[in-house]
Amino acid sequence: PLGGGSSSSRTDGAVERGSNHATALGSLGARGIRSPYASVAAQGFLGCTVLNPATKAGYSPVAPLQSFDRQVARPPPEEVNAGVLALPLIDNSSRVSDDLVGEEHSESPLSTGGVHRLHREVDASRWCVTLEDLTFFEEQVRELCEDEKIPDNEEFPNDFHHNPRYGPTIYQVNEHYIKPVTSKAGGMSWALMRHPEGLECDVFATHCWAEGVFEFLSKVRDAWPNDFHARNLYCCFLANPQSSGIDVILQEDPAKSPFAKALSSAKHFLVIPNNKVSIYKRLWCVFEAHLAVEAAKDRDLKITLPSSVPKLTMLRVAV
Repeated sequence: PLGGGSSSSRTDGAVERGSNHATALGSLGARGIRSPYASVAAQGFLGCTVLNPATKAGYSPVAPLQSFDRQVARPPPEEVNAGVLALPLIDNSSRVSDDLVGEEHSESPLSTGGVHRLHREVDASRWCVTLEDLTFFEEQVRELCEDEKIPDNEEFPNDFHHNPRYGPTIYQVNEHYIKPVTSKAGGMSWALMRHPEGLECDVFATHCWAEGVFEFLSKVRDAWPNDFHARNLYCCFLANPQSSGIDVILQEDPAKSPFAKALSSAKHFLVIPNNKVSIYKRLWCVFEAHLAVEAAKDRDLKITLPSSVPKLTMLRVAV
């Protein structure tokens, strides 16, 4: 899905056809974005500076899309480190309630037109979470995994579903944790459930829902900017309301979408690849890359590529 939705109606890593999301993105053609590869490849990220998190040096990648398609080496299960980054938990005393798993999702009485009022009152650029929130989120998901309450998708099986380094896909985490929890809370997003007033967007993560949730969290931490002021993150599956109103929100002009609004406020843009599929098979990621390239030219947006991008595909920017 593009920004949210059930895994049962998707083509893995591809654009949903016939959906409201695809309809909303139809206007991208008029903006010169004709395919998942053509526009970004044409931009090539040239003319802007990006940061390699391993060296913090500036690079201008020649062929970023091809490099993202290279799969990350898959370690044998016995070599996987199941350790969790030791960050302070916001609340480590409460376990995930049993009655949240498998609960029916109903529209909140606080919603207007199927969209929770908070998503009308709080600007989309503020639908963010902190690193501490991510740690709490990981603790909750790992607990459900240990209790076998996040099943694999039989139609689209994940070879790394039970691997503690990768974990279930974000599709499955959305269905079996995010939707039930936020539905019970009233129908807002997970981010606004944690911070009803919102948080200023410092960091924007572009990614594909096909990755394991623990893989995503680990790579976000690894790529986190060395910037004291970078405290809050926008990532779509936590920012957007998954249990109600997502179709309404994403029917709007993509240039006015939550993605565009958050990216317009972000100071850092993190590219988060995965070991399964190129993130640029997800059309929203193409659009986000386009916006990031333009923002890097027009203002001081810093683009951070993953450290796994082969250096042979990079050219160092002359200082």
